[in-house]
Amino acid sequence: MWRWCVCEARKTRAWVCTPMQGDIIGDLTLLDGRPRPAGAISLTQSNCFVLTPSGFENFSRRFPHIANRVLANMIKILGERLRDATWVINGLEN
Repeated sequence: MWRWCVCEARKTRAWVCTPMQGDIIGDLTLLDGRPRPAGAISLTQSNCFVLTPSGFENFSRRFPHIANRVLANMIKILGERLRDATWVINGLEN
């Protein structure tokens, strides 16, 4: 869920997402290998699975059917995020 957050100490505002169990973060880096454009901070103890681009390539060669399903799910997630970002941008312009 995205919400508008104000950081009083820095006098800045930003959109903040609170991921839930099973959510994916850093997915663009997995796809394009570039550094993440944002950071992530856990508010509670968390168990995370890290998958590097090269690790995903190896996984894809061993399990192509599963890798295709992972990519299909990532496309859906990225589509939702693009729609959310468009909504935010349109809201800021009005």
